[in-house]
Amino acid sequence: MRIRRWLVVASAGLAALGGLGLTSMDRASSTPISSSDSRTAGTVSASTVAEDTTSVVLPTPAVTIMALGDSLTDGYMVPGGYRTALAGDLAVAGAEVDFVGSLSSGPTELTETDHEGHDGWRIDQIAAIATDRLLRYQPDVVLLMIGTNDLVQDDAVATAPDRLAALIDQITTTLPGTEVLVATIPTMADPVLAARVDAYDAALPTVVARADARGEAVELVDIHDAVTVDQLADGIHPDAAGYAAMANAWFEALQLTG
Repeated sequence: MRIRRWLVVASAGLAALGGLGLTSMDRASSTPISSSDSRTAGTVSASTVAEDTTSVVLPTPAVTIMALGDSLTDGYMVPGGYRTALAGDLAVAGAEVDFVGSLSSGPTELTETDHEGHDGWRIDQIAAIATDRLLRYQPDVVLLMIGTNDLVQDDAVATAPDRLAALIDQITTTLPGTEVLVATIPTMADPVLAARVDAYDAALPTVVARADARGEAVELVDIHDAVTVDQLADGIHPDAAGYAAMANAWFEALQLTG
């Protein structure tokens, strides 16, 4: 997988801008690159820089990230959910990122508000719009966390991992160069629902391993163990501490995957 390399490129790009003596005003005025161009960010040659360091403008090597899922991605109970802390952590790490999607929500301090977190949606509903959204926004990285509503709505629970596997294949087939981080889902307070979550999450390592064996750029992120029952605001959705724990798990996965 290449996720860590995206972040390294982003950080290196920012360092290169500083090395050219560009001010913050110069950086802000640099022309943003398109999503497709971000895959080749940082390819300005040394000779080009040497020829004219006063006029060269390096593109911002923004990594496009699509947060894809349900209300846990939107941030039900806590506006912005995990996206707020994650965006902050990435900014502190020096990674230039652009969250993309057709929806926008979050607190005032969250500048990257775009996402694809659809409240109440199941895996099949995400699959129905995934191809359109992927082709429209061309994300470099997809943060996929879905399945909670399949279990809450008791919708063919036993085959939910199969539907997730099909969705992963759909994403990687639509955009073969995109990295997909697939998260387990947090537990729930109700014992019946918690048992469904345990069974669903236990199947995900095999789902991801099979995708990886096919050469797909897919990695598992353990959200289940990151969020405790005590960090659930309503028995299903995390409180602020729970979403912060989610953000940390996503951030570590983005940093350590390579």
